[in-house]
Amino acid sequence: MESENILKLGCLPAVGSRNLHSNHCADCMTISYYSNNEPGTSGRLRVRLTKPFKAGAIVTMFLFLIAGNVLSLTHQASHDAGFRIIQSILGWVTPKKVAEAWLSRSPTIIRDKQIADATRELKEERDAIAEKHRKLNTDYKALGDDHKKLEGDHRSLSAAHTQLQQQGKQRAAMVDTVVQRVGARQARSAARNVASAPGKTIPVVGAALIAGATAWDIYEACELLNDLDQLATAFGNSSARIQRQKVCGLPVPTQAGLLQRAQANWRGVYDEAAKELQGLPHVPIPTVPQVPSWSDVKRSVCAVTGAVPHICP
Repeated sequence: MESENILKLGCLPAVGSRNLHSNHCADCMTISYYSNNEPGTSGRLRVRLTKPFKAGAIVTMFLFLIAGNVLSLTHQASHDAGFRIIQSILGWVTPKKVAEAWLSRSPTIIRDKQIADATRELKEERDAIAEKHRKLNTDYKALGDDHKKLEGDHRSLSAAHTQLQQQGKQRAAMVDTVVQRVGARQARSAARNVASAPGKTIPVVGAALIAGATAWDIYEACELLNDLDQLATAFGNSSARIQRQKVCGLPVPTQAGLLQRAQANWRGVYDEAAKELQGLPHVPIPTVPQVPSWSDVKRSVCAVTGAVPHICP
């Protein structure tokens, strides 16, 4: 059985006591120990608080709660620390879902949710910006490649343009030179043909003039084709060379050859010449020659030879 004898271990001054060494315990906190008389058993400790001490403890707790509320309202770190303590206590004494339901309207929970939502939105925006940045980098690289290609094309076109300009100047100079040569040559040929036309009508001796004029015509035609061949080569076309070979390879007639052909078959020679001369504007060529009379022959021959016995008296 438990002994009712009270062992007074000490007497502590109560809150607000001025005499720390007083033996009076009316205003103190008494600590008593009750022992069990049976051997091998332990006793129990009993603490008795006096009313002044209880009042002081309540006042202290009340002041502590006020200070905690003030700190939680004015100091965010203190509010968060207090909330975490309450959250831990509720999580320990109540089911998780119940604790979450009780704390769901807490400003801290709402703020944390807002922060989480804002963080998620910022992350999504960051990812979108990163993806846009990646696409822009890809487009930038593609544009850079296109720019390099365009620069290469521009250089090639510039070089080709410069070359074309040089070729154009060379061709223009060549055309001007050829035009001047051809013009001068044609003027000389026209003047020569007009000047030699009366002499070609002289019997016998006119054949020499005809042969000489024909040789000049063949030579100048060959020179003309040489000039055209140079122009064709400058412009990348050499089709004129075929005609040049045909014209420049023609045999030059002689006086003896012309007289021999005329004496052998003068009608055939005339028909061949009239056929080639057809189509000249304002110069009609008779296709059938008019046979000269003996008087026409004597008049033509005598004008050249003078007095000839029995022919030109």
